[in-house]
Parts: sequence; C-alpha cells; structure tokens
Amino acid sequence: MNAVELRDRIDYYNDLTRSARFAFSDYNNVVNSVISDYVDEELGLSKDSPRKGFQVSQTSRDRLHTLIKTATPAITNGTVITGIYGSYTPCTIPYPADYQNFVQLHTLIDGYTEYSRPMDYNDSGPLLDNTFMKPTNRKTYYNENATGLTILRGTGGTFTSATLTYLKVPATYSLS
Repeated sequence: MNAVELRDRIDYYNDLTRSARFAFSDYNNVVNSVISDYVDEELGLSKDSPRKGFQVSQTSRDRLHTLIKTATPAITNGTVITGIYGSYTPCTIPYPADYQNFVQLHTLIDGYTEYSRPMDYNDSGPLLDNTFMKPTNRKTYYNENATGLTILRGTGGTFTSATLTYLKVPATYSLS
C-alpha cells in the first residue's frame, strides 16, 4: 500500500463525506504516531503490553525484522582501572544516528568474537569485586548510557571491533 492509498483508506474510515478535510500534516502525524505505538507495543515498552524486550517471542522478531540493523561503531578505549581483584579497561562506543533499541553486542578482541553480557549500574560494584565474574577479554560486559554503550573488558589485547545489532528508527511517513 502506498502513501496515497493509505490516505484514501484513512478517509474511508473517517467518513470524509461527513467530516472536515484534513491537511497532509494531520495524516503524517497520525500514521507516524501509529507506527511508533506499534513498535513500542511489540517491544513491550507501552504500559499495556505484558512483554518486555525484543527477544521474548518469535512473533515480535518476525514483525520487526525489517528494522534490525548492524553497525560497527568506532571504539574509544578508556584508561585502565585497577581494583583489589584485578584490572579492567572501560571502552565506549556511540549509538548510531538511527538507533532506537538494543538487540545484541559482540566484541572482537585478540581475534575472538564473543557475546557481551548486559550489566547495569547496580551490578558494576559487586561484579568488579568478584574475582570469578570480573571482565576479561573473553568475557566482556556492557552498560547503556545516554550517548552509547560502555564496554568493560580485560587489560591488554587488541580490541579490534564491536558489532552492535539494534532496531533502527522506522522511516518517517510523509504525504507531501
């Protein structure tokens, strides 16, 4: 269905013969709002949705598969931080311009591609104080912040790349 057919369908449902005419901007706002609500509901971000996250059901993944995108953002290495139980290096990667929601993160360090584990601010203290759970180059952790992701890894080694799989922002509907 193209944009003109979508406008005609909206006119049909609104019964245009008995209601006022709508500007193109009104159509644009309504359709973009519905698209945003649909994605939020599939991700479990709306208050009425019982699901939480993209990976909960195959149906949600199938419905949103066209929004999945992969990027390899530039890595900024931080300064080595030394604690009682060892050292680790925080690295940051920025979000892509069209980023909407996280799916997964893989890191390539010293030739090994590994899945990066999620971490939040409450986990960072106990995680770094545990000799068995601390970040290494084979066991990295990430934390989301306002501008991107902070990746905690071991010291040494060559951090070649990070592959971020994410949901992009849907295309903006425009009828003009």
